[in-house]
Amino acid sequence: PPLRARDPYTPLISEEPVWPRLFFLFGEGERPGRVIPRIIRDVESGQDIDWISSDLRRDYLHADEAASAIAHLSMTGADGVVNVASGEAPTVTEIAQTVARALGKGEPSVSGAQGPTSGPVEIRADASRLARLGWTPTRTVAEALASLSLATAGNH
Repeated sequence: PPLRARDPYTPLISEEPVWPRLFFLFGEGERPGRVIPRIIRDVESGQDIDWISSDLRRDYLHADEAASAIAHLSMTGADGVVNVASGEAPTVTEIAQTVARALGKGEPSVSGAQGPTSGPVEIRADASRLARLGWTPTRTVAEALASLSLATAGNH
């Protein structure tokens, strides 16, 4: 059974550690060749996004949100695996459209890669345990993408 700490501000100490399972993180300082920075760069420069399937869906979460979730988990006394994710899985087309709106660009060109993708078309986490433990993102994926797009515009 978990041991109770004497100090009420110290979390419960569990015999089993919590294992935050991170999904697809993005944020400032990412390598330029990763998916989100590349989409931002291509939308900003008017390039066709033809290097990735337009229907591909991934559960993205801004790195700042992930850090907040991990800090929260460390204070809950939770144990075992907890998915640290948004629970959202926008398509590449939806991501490009969000970036284009944020940058004041027209409809982005997303022709998508031809042929099969590596891995499943959709990866979406069940973030319900994280929510039950009292944490949800402060921003939607679209809001975080828009903010990142504006912050990194012209830095490619």
